[in-house]
This record gives sequence, C-alpha cells and structure tokens, in this order.
Amino acid sequence: MHPYYTVALAPAIAALVGIGATLLWRNRSELPAATALAGIVLVSTILACVLLARTDDWLPWLRVVIAVGGVAGAVLMLVIGRLNTATARAVACLAVLASLAAPAAYSIATAATPHTGAIPSTGPTSHGGPRMGFGGLLDAPTPQHGLTAALAADADHYTWVAAAMGSNNAAGYQLASGAPVMAIGGFNGTDPSPTLQEFQRYVADRQVHYFIRGRMMIGGWGATAGSGSHQAADIAQWVETHYAPTTIGGTTIYDLTQPPKNS
Repeated sequence: MHPYYTVALAPAIAALVGIGATLLWRNRSELPAATALAGIVLVSTILACVLLARTDDWLPWLRVVIAVGGVAGAVLMLVIGRLNTATARAVACLAVLASLAAPAAYSIATAATPHTGAIPSTGPTSHGGPRMGFGGLLDAPTPQHGLTAALAADADHYTWVAAAMGSNNAAGYQLASGAPVMAIGGFNGTDPSPTLQEFQRYVADRQVHYFIRGRMMIGGWGATAGSGSHQAADIAQWVETHYAPTTIGGTTIYDLTQPPKNS
C-alpha cells in the first residue's frame, strides 16, 4: 500500500554496499571475491533490465546498453585480479556504470515529472501520466485563483486562513495560498483533532477565517463505527447549521467571521 516506505532501507543498503564492495575489491585477486563481484554486477544488471522492461516504451536503448555493459563487466570481474591497475579500474568503472545507470535514469525521470497525490511511485510516466500508487484518490485540490486570493487576503489576521477536512484537502489550499490551513480530523477526517468544542473556541476567538466544504476523504465525513472519531463530522454539521455558504471558484466555503445565521 505504501511502497515509498522502502526508502527506509536505503541507508542500510548503502552501508552494506560500501563496506562489501571495499572488502571485495581489496581481495579481488582471490577467486571467491572475484566471483562475488561478478555475481553482484550480473544480478544488478538483470534486475535493472527487468525493471526497465516494465515501461518498454521508455528509453529502450538503455536496457541494451546496460545489458551489454553489465555482462561484459561481470565477465571481466572474474579475471580482475590478473589485470593491471589501469585496466582493473576501467573494468570497475564499467561495472559501476552498468549497475547504477538504471537507478540514475529513474531518479532523473522521477524528479523531472510532476506528481500529484500522496503516494507517487518512482520511474518514468506510464500510460500518459505519472506512476501513482493510488491514482487520484489522494490528490490535493487545486483551487481557482478567486478562492486562492480570498484565502490569502488578510491572512496575517488569522491563525488559520481556513479549515478543511483532512490533511490532503488542507494541503492543497495551503500550498496555493501560502497561508496556514487547519486539517480537521488529521489524515482522513477520523481523528478527534480538534474537537467540536475546541473548534468553536477557535471560531469565537476569530482564529479561523473560512471553513471549506471540500470533498470526502477515505473515511468520509467522520468515522464509521469503530473506525475513528465523529468530531470532524460534528464540526462540519455545526458549521453548515450556523453559517451561510457561499461559492468562490466552484468551491463552497463558509465565512466564520460573519454572524451566525441564528444570531
């Protein structure tokens, strides 16, 4: 569900590669070390080609280059101990390039491609768009200019220029306006933060300007039985009961600084 968590393995893998490669290179004249080096290069080459083949229309020539360079580097690693220093270093460079070419290309493709949502995956675009773990399910909203301008106006007068359900919704409005937006209910609206009483106090103290009636997150408006808190749903209901809605840029918002409807 969350493939990007595997990045936590990177430091340990980097340490293992650094320590192991150094020890094997120092003992490259011995057959077991040379065989291990050759095997590592060959396995890395095969894995790179398999991963690149998953997007067969992206840089097809790169697989060929990696395959040829990797196999050549693996074969030469078997006799690395018999080569002179200059040739051995050249072989090492060939092996390193073959092993790192695919990860480097993936890194460049990932950094150069705009991603949306909370769970993007590495690699080139696929089927006309960035590779995503959950597609648009966790996308943050992109408000129109009118709403962005309304949120940014007098932002310094409020602790939060707006409150929105869930962190993904709040993130989109905060990034667009450049001002703090409260994420009601945490990640998907099922955390009891803030409570209805706390939110009412924030409104009374004029710390929140708008409430944004955005789309539902994974947990919907509040929680189902046993899955979390109903505080976010209670807040939404309280706002809708006591404040008049208005629409800016296609988005329904409530001005919490205006007198309540029943006052």
